[in-house]
Amino acid sequence: MLMVFPPPCGAVEFYVSNNRGTMKAVESMLMGFSLLATVACAASSANTGSSASGLSGSTASRLSTPQALLQADKDFFAATTARGIEGWMSVMAPDALRIQYRGGMTKGYDAVRKLDSPLFADPASQLVWYPTESHLFGSGDHGVTIGLSAVMQKQPDGTQVPVYRGRYITTWRLDRQANRWLVTMDTGYPDSTVVLPGR
Repeated sequence: MLMVFPPPCGAVEFYVSNNRGTMKAVESMLMGFSLLATVACAASSANTGSSASGLSGSTASRLSTPQALLQADKDFFAATTARGIEGWMSVMAPDALRIQYRGGMTKGYDAVRKLDSPLFADPASQLVWYPTESHLFGSGDHGVTIGLSAVMQKQPDGTQVPVYRGRYITTWRLDRQANRWLVTMDTGYPDSTVVLPGR
């Protein structure tokens, strides 16, 4: 188990494989994630005024649960499956970050769209993912989902085979004006041992 402490919002527990390669990759990702979470939480602390113009108390309570966040990630996948890049971008925050494995960091809605558009350009290729965990930070306005991912390629006989398998971490911010969760950061790393349910 790895512990990440993003002050001032509290601790988040991550349960990962004991495989050394997996542990090393996750440790590297979570070190960067911890810094991002610190910034996100600080921003949340600076905007903790009245919610009269945004979510009602009951709506905020309903959305600020690990179960609701997990469902938001599932809905994100459904939107992306149905609408491709448009569905993918429909959940991205204006200040979203995309961190590429052993690559650079892309920031901002338009830049993320430009980066990720090629992922959806080939109709025979499909990005799929399956969230397995969700966690909230102390404020309830920020959270993280963790899961399995793959890129499936359609073959001439109609079957799909994975050309990429991996794990991902996505951070989220609760938009109190729009009553929904938005993606603030997405990253992942390859893991050939991953098998998605039903795939």
